[in-house]
Amino acid sequence: MEHPPQHASQPQADQQSSDQSTASLCLRTIWLFQAIVASPIFVILGIQAIINMFHTYTTLYEFITHLCTSLLAGTIIFLVLVQRKMPASKTTTMQTLNFEAGKALCAELLWLWLLLDAIFGPESHYGYYDGRGRRIAVAVITVVPTALLFYPTVFWAVREHLKAIREEAAPTSEQTPLLRNQEAA
Repeated sequence: MEHPPQHASQPQADQQSSDQSTASLCLRTIWLFQAIVASPIFVILGIQAIINMFHTYTTLYEFITHLCTSLLAGTIIFLVLVQRKMPASKTTTMQTLNFEAGKALCAELLWLWLLLDAIFGPESHYGYYDGRGRRIAVAVITVVPTALLFYPTVFWAVREHLKAIREEAAPTSEQTPLLRNQEAA
């Protein structure tokens, strides 16, 4: 009994499907870590901003710092939650790229705020650090986890978006009409 010939594209299609599901699983796991990292910042600094709003012993600088940084962290959490709830089949590569770029921008702004606060902020603002040098060192070191957690997803989204653009531009078969909007007769 002869077996029907296997098409060479069948194993390749299965491999691509497996790679996409693995990439999707990894991406969704990274999103979870992004939300977990942003959550304590959002909660702690958000509570501190509310406390600063109702007490007169704190400075306006402290209130603005806590409010802005908690809103940036909250934005990261919001974007992760929206991404996780969107069906993958209805999400375009451009939407994914926009979400990833938005989260990376918020993370970068948080890091930049931490660094600038360490360099130019009030000396007595954080009593648990021994001087400005230690605060600057901590701020500089935090660029590593920020880059490892947020930039790979942006690079992945750019790669996927460019791949989708190339696939859209490439003709799919010999029956593809010369004009894209023209129906094949």
